[in-house]
Amino acid sequence: MNPGRVSVKFSIIIANNMHKNRTFFSEEWDFTIGRYSFHRINEDEVTASFSFYAVLKEYDEQNRLIDECPSEYLPEFQEFEEEIKTVLDLLSLEVGRGIKIKDESFFFSSATCGDSEINNNHPINPSKTGGLYNRLSIPNSENDKKVKIALRLYRQSVSTNDPREQIARLYSALEQLFFDGGNKMLNVEEVGQIRGAIETLSIPSEKKKVIVDRLCNLRKSPKTMIIENIELMYENEIISEEEKKKLVGTWNKYRSAISHGEIISKRDEEFDYVVAEIDTIVEAILKRSIAHRMQEGI
Repeated sequence: MNPGRVSVKFSIIIANNMHKNRTFFSEEWDFTIGRYSFHRINEDEVTASFSFYAVLKEYDEQNRLIDECPSEYLPEFQEFEEEIKTVLDLLSLEVGRGIKIKDESFFFSSATCGDSEINNNHPINPSKTGGLYNRLSIPNSENDKKVKIALRLYRQSVSTNDPREQIARLYSALEQLFFDGGNKMLNVEEVGQIRGAIETLSIPSEKKKVIVDRLCNLRKSPKTMIIENIELMYENEIISEEEKKKLVGTWNKYRSAISHGEIISKRDEEFDYVVAEIDTIVEAILKRSIAHRMQEGI
């Protein structure tokens, strides 16, 4: 199948633009860098556009050939995502200001199909916040402090459309809920056994002391404590320890990779599923925690 031409348009805006020290796009923001053309809409927004070729035919369930509407899920488009970020990185450095892609601003079109805005109305109704405000606004217990921070991290996760930022916030929320920095890895008996073994080694006594002191202060990792304390169910059955290790290990793998600068496509199918999974679990844990506090008469 021959590839078709896909046109893409998106907007960029200035990040952290405070009104008291307002930064704006000058009239010089009309230029081309490589395949990307930039056009100033107003002082607050610049559009960028480019095109590429992608296969826009696919077979349906009846094996009929149909046209596919172009979108950000096209594998061919994903190859350009990092290139776009590099261009914005360079522009941000040149002008000395943060520049980011405006949320929900990508529009795709081809000869057979084009983007159109979807308008669905979804009312949201608060009903429980008032009863919990007094307890969590100035938390007295350590547990309430952890829940308060986890709630903040959850709100930050649902306030961004970038799943890479979402998983970082959501995993941090789990750390707040389940990690206790005071939990030691070794008990007194185990430390004693190790101390006895170290004493038999032919190394200087000061080194032995350093080793034993460090062993005494070894703490369980946040990952370990999440696995030990989180309770997860699947089809009314509590999942096994091994399944929890695999699940939490996958979340931690992606979070660690992103925090160390590894490039992960936000539309990688496995990653997309992992983010949806941890989001559902963190939301359920927080709702259960809130429900528990409501039952206490707060």
